[in-house]
Amino acid sequence: MTYFDQNPTLFYLKIDISLLSRYIKRMSGFLFSTRRLVTEFHNGYIKMTRKRPILPEILTLMRDQGLLSETPLPIPSITMQMSDEEFQKAYEEIPFEANRIIDGYLAGKPVTEANIFPKDRDVFCVQHFHNFGEDRNTTDTFFSVTYVFRGKCDFHFQKTHRELQEGDLCIIVPESEYLINPHTETFAFEGIIRVSSFNLMFGELITVNSVFSEFFRIALQKSHKDNYLLIHTDPEDSALRNFLKAFTAECTHDDTYANTSAISLMKLFLINSFRKYGNSAIMFSQDSGLRPDARTILEYIQNNYKEITLSKTAEYFHYNPSYISRMIHIYAHRSFTEIVTDLKISRAKEYLKQSNYRISDIAALVGYDSADHFSRAFKKQTGIAPAFYRSRYRREHRL
Repeated sequence: MTYFDQNPTLFYLKIDISLLSRYIKRMSGFLFSTRRLVTEFHNGYIKMTRKRPILPEILTLMRDQGLLSETPLPIPSITMQMSDEEFQKAYEEIPFEANRIIDGYLAGKPVTEANIFPKDRDVFCVQHFHNFGEDRNTTDTFFSVTYVFRGKCDFHFQKTHRELQEGDLCIIVPESEYLINPHTETFAFEGIIRVSSFNLMFGELITVNSVFSEFFRIALQKSHKDNYLLIHTDPEDSALRNFLKAFTAECTHDDTYANTSAISLMKLFLINSFRKYGNSAIMFSQDSGLRPDARTILEYIQNNYKEITLSKTAEYFHYNPSYISRMIHIYAHRSFTEIVTDLKISRAKEYLKQSNYRISDIAALVGYDSADHFSRAFKKQTGIAPAFYRSRYRREHRL
């Protein structure tokens, strides 16, 4: 039962003038809450009013009704050994300073490093809330790193919209116009990085030649205002999730080493994400839209040739199929189908030469739905049947 189920008439009470001094005092002091408490209050408010206020408005209501704590709330214990479900529950109990959001909102101030980062922190974790009204972040002066642990998020960036899936990692540059709204039952982690200390703390990330480094270089040079980088990771990759659990744990600590440790863990998370899944990276800029280059698309095809189709590839990169087909042909001088077939037949040749797998098994391993289909494709490509190719190779190499 929520607060509003027990006290439904409180929405219609006017603030008594005798309470005004107490509210003014609260506005200037520290006020704390957690994601769970805010979500419960917010759900009750929607139930009673059918309205969806933005987060600062809900926090202001909670403050005015005495539902924000004037004393620090207990900090949950977080470990890498936690399950994802246990981590989510603990994450929702991490306290935050609600007064910073309220005061900035009431004063019409932008959300900046100064009023969101705790003192002496260069990286930190914050939280996405579900089902709030649209409050597009337009002047954040920090990098935002969102990772979807479970569920889906609606992601609005400028005038574009896409859906973030489980395992997606999205990095947004400072001063971008965006909105991330998690679906019901979704758990989305968000970390933030000070842009003012990025070069000192994360400088090595921009020294290598990759889409990843290009993204950060563009952001720091401010040659584009709005950019984001999207990476599709394996949602079963527990190592990446463990980095975020350890990072979050350090964000709850308040000792000499916490900031340095958190920086190192965020670096490890980002570096491992790109090392493993950099071939899926898509960079968006306000001038050119989604712009993975042809090389990136070809790397994606190479890593997914078994079950890939042109329509799936186009959907993955948010391109029109005919456009992506032309891009591939201009870059590689071959069609999408020719490239995929070459990859399948090339891999099949290795299996035929190096293994004793049956022809039907090899067909399945390289992505054909039947041995007959595979044999026809192989003969068309090489001029001979798979079995003959194997026997000839072994005869020539005396195997």
